Amino acid sequence: MADYHPNQRDEIRRKYLTWGPHQPRGFKFPYRTIGKKKNKNSERRFNPDWFDQYANWIEYSEKEDRAYCLCCYLFRDNVKDMHHGHDAFVIKGWNTWNKTKRLVTHVGDRNSFHNRALKDCDDLLKKDQSIHAALHRQSQIEKNKHLIRLNAAIDVCRYLLHQGQSFRGHDESKDSENNGNYKEMMDYTIKQNDVVAKAFKNAPDNNQLLSPKIQKDIVECFAKEMLSSMMDEIGSGVFRLLIKDKDIVNAISDVESTKRELENLRTNEGWSSLMEKVTFFCEKHDISILDMGNDYVNPKKPRQKTGINNEHHYRVDCFFAILDLLGKEFNDRFNVVNSELLVCMSALSPSELFAQFDKEKLLKLANLYPDDFNRKDMMTLEHELSLYIDNILNDTREIFSAMKIVKNALRNKIGDDYLSHSLIYYVEKGLMDTITNEVIVDRFHKMKNRRGRNEM
Repeated sequence: MADYHPNQRDEIRRKYLTWGPHQPRGFKFPYRTIGKKKNKNSERRFNPDWFDQYANWIEYSEKEDRAYCLCCYLFRDNVKDMHHGHDAFVIKGWNTWNKTKRLVTHVGDRNSFHNRALKDCDDLLKKDQSIHAALHRQSQIEKNKHLIRLNAAIDVCRYLLHQGQSFRGHDESKDSENNGNYKEMMDYTIKQNDVVAKAFKNAPDNNQLLSPKIQKDIVECFAKEMLSSMMDEIGSGVFRLLIKDKDIVNAISDVESTKRELENLRTNEGWSSLMEKVTFFCEKHDISILDMGNDYVNPKKPRQKTGINNEHHYRVDCFFAILDLLGKEFNDRFNVVNSELLVCMSALSPSELFAQFDKEKLLKLANLYPDDFNRKDMMTLEHELSLYIDNILNDTREIFSAMKIVKNALRNKIGDDYLSHSLIYYVEKGLMDTITNEVIVDRFHKMKNRRGRNEM
């Protein structure tokens, strides 16, 4: 220890004590001959039971096959008497396994060097624990203050979302007479609540929870929690169905696009475009190009006239033949029945305010499933579909009406995500009231990159 700086010694000792004495209990301790005469009684080894008997200080070195005292090693430099400082358990190590009384002698009486070193170890650990306890108490106080500030911020956000009000103002500087609804509400809360006021007093500048980023994070927490509740209530199957409907519309669009592309390839324009690409490739790689106007020569019968030129052979006999095979494969996969089914299902798509909704297609779709829709169901289905689309469109009008309120003059640059979040709260006020602050606090702290982020 004397080799270390005095300011470092206690910290190093704590590290050793935290690790504890080295006690390899599973080690196969070797025998050694003790004494001049070699017999059965002269073969002795370290007894692993000593690890239990002297658990808090004895340690063993596999390399040297010797035992040491950790406590005496750590504090040997504190004693002026060099006899103790050079004890066998500290400097050379003890390996006279037959002299077990040496262990008792080393421990000694209450005032022995060993027991004083053991007490120094205990005192050092208690001092370290008291420091950690004080720091823990201090950090717990700061944590509680943070939670009070966060709950106040959540309450303000809840109120503004419930009322459909904007959060920020045009001028949020210190000299402004109106810092925006969020900051003004926070100031009012601090003035009216002594507990909140104490939590904000002397709070770090990066933990005031007043920045626009923090406001948006809290709003996002509300939105995700409400969407999660809605999915639990109606089941995730409905959301999968909406996604499936959108996929069906995309599939139909892809089918029609592919058909048109295949037909375009048959035209002169499609053939010319292909030949331009082929010519470019051949020139780039120094490949000879056939004159498409020359007579076609069959390589299997070169002397027999074919009566056609190269263009006819490669365009009609090869290219068109491949297009015909592709078309046949495509039509087999998307025959009239399958295509009709896709077209009918697309009428359920919510895209573009249910622009694809078609009652006749849906009735035709129901006819394709006679096991699910009996005659009585078919008689009432047309009326039910009319009520369905009317309710959907009415809800849509309410959402647009809410949008006019939410996206006011102070929110003319609001982002799409923030706007959609705000609309959820304004339309689903009842659901929002069921979400507790504790849930929002938990989600807020679990947000991506929340750890280590400098709060504002």
